[in-house]
Amino acid sequence: MKEYDLVLASSSPRRKTLLGEAGAKFIVSVPGLDEEFHHDLSPEANVENIAMEKAEAVCKSYPGHPVLAADTIVVLGGKVIGKPTSQSDARRMLQSLSGKEHSVVTGVALAHLSKGLFWKSFAVSKVRFKELPATWIEEYVAGGEPMDKAGAYAIQGGAAEWIDSYSGSYTNIIGLPMEMVRQTLDGFGYEIFSSG
Repeated sequence: MKEYDLVLASSSPRRKTLLGEAGAKFIVSVPGLDEEFHHDLSPEANVENIAMEKAEAVCKSYPGHPVLAADTIVVLGGKVIGKPTSQSDARRMLQSLSGKEHSVVTGVALAHLSKGLFWKSFAVSKVRFKELPATWIEEYVAGGEPMDKAGAYAIQGGAAEWIDSYSGSYTNIIGLPMEMVRQTLDGFGYEIFSSG
């Protein structure tokens, strides 16, 4: 019996949790690369390319295994919102999202070097926040949850009560569109997820 069937090229605890909850046997290998955003490309093309760069960086060390990578951003009114760089940045992000609908875009890539397999795609979900009280924003940011998340919030965490509505993949909003991941891995013939 193999120790693992998949390599996750990500340091995201949320992606690890989602894969683990789905029954995948995997290990984590964090790609050591700078995520470079190209402003001449669409947000969707950027996250696809960044995810593929992560997968390619890791697959060289694991040529006999499929490597899964992802990259998530938030887009509001055509403007890309990544992870906050400071608490004041997180406050600004949440104020800009207050009462508005935004998109959560995740690029997903799969690379299996020995099979010559390199695949990438993206998923888009929409989220609308209620009006966010300034006091809640202050408390939420002070608690630290927003700091490593695109758009400065966790839909499955402290921001849940302030979500007015969402459409599309819920797990995409968390950071990994599991429906797409499962369908893609199954489609390429990988038996990654336990059925139980």
